Amino acid sequence: MHPNKTTQSKSKLKKFIKKYNNSRGWLLIAMVFFFFVLTTAAIIVPVSQTAYQLSNTLFEENIRRSEQILLTTNSPIRNYVVDELYKRIQQQLIEHIAKSGGSTNYICQGVEVPTSSTDPEGSKLENQFGLCQPEKLFEGMDGNTNQTIDFNKAFDLKLDPSIENEDSKLAIEKIMRQNENSYDYTLRTMFVRQEVIEYKGVGKPRTERYHWLTRADVIATTNGFNLGKIHQPLVIYYDVYLLNEFYPNQFYGAGSACNRKDPIAIPCPLRDLFEPGQLIGPLDCFPVTVINADGSAISCNDDIIACGDIKPTGGCIVSSGPTFEKSECPLSGGRTLNIFKVGVRAIRGCASLNSGRTKTGPDPKGYSFVLTVRTVSIGSSYN
Repeated sequence: MHPNKTTQSKSKLKKFIKKYNNSRGWLLIAMVFFFFVLTTAAIIVPVSQTAYQLSNTLFEENIRRSEQILLTTNSPIRNYVVDELYKRIQQQLIEHIAKSGGSTNYICQGVEVPTSSTDPEGSKLENQFGLCQPEKLFEGMDGNTNQTIDFNKAFDLKLDPSIENEDSKLAIEKIMRQNENSYDYTLRTMFVRQEVIEYKGVGKPRTERYHWLTRADVIATTNGFNLGKIHQPLVIYYDVYLLNEFYPNQFYGAGSACNRKDPIAIPCPLRDLFEPGQLIGPLDCFPVTVINADGSAISCNDDIIACGDIKPTGGCIVSSGPTFEKSECPLSGGRTLNIFKVGVRAIRGCASLNSGRTKTGPDPKGYSFVLTVRTVSIGSSYN
């Protein structure tokens, strides 16, 4: 540094010290310093609070989204149970018919049964339960791993190459990434009971009912918004009912007559009016009716507008049976909202000796059945 500049700097510093080297001068400096500290603190506090609140909001939103995706696993798991059981039930029934007409005694539910060739009366299927091993119907159905629900495909969400705006591309990519998911689940089942509910004698149809309880333990993995992977547990309980009827005479079950057919879907205009898991499940639809004060009824599935305000004004009364659950909720104006969850996932089937085989005409005997898998409850693994 130039000697003259050094001398000038020292001279200015001496003047500054001389000017403020008194109580009032140092007080002014101290006030300026503390004012700087206070204003800095005043800025830092709201900024830090905003960041903290933003972090909390993102965390809560990620958890909420993860829970919604987790709830939707109920439907594919239930569908898997229905699809697998249909094949197993049909196979057991066909095998039972074949064994009864064979030449060797067979075991059905722990009892040795003679064939029709050795004991025409004692071997009658009207006197036996259709399933010879109901406790083994779920054998090997232990669950699945690395399953996924393709929401991007369901909502037709994909990255269009024609989009030039980088911000729009980035937004779509983030949404698609948050829709990605995977889940694992294990199944545990207990056979509850079997019973004959109608039988009017030899030569008449016999109706029997079976009941199982199934528990699914689910772990779902979703992508959070800038927070990495989120793992969430869920426990789903199902009631599984089989209503089975034996027909001893001509039965049209040969060929493709007993091939599995998809159940009829019910329209669902009310899905978005309730929180997931509340009255209407995230992917399930049920008949919904409003009963007016004068007793007239309106089907909300057919005309959502005519039903008006259907937000319940009080608690709902829930009643249930083997294949249904009904919720009655009070509405304004003396009206009542009825949600009838009938056979949440029910499918009709049949079985005879020539089911799946090429044959014309009826078989001499056969079974008709209705399989119903109903979601009983969805909750935390800590319940």
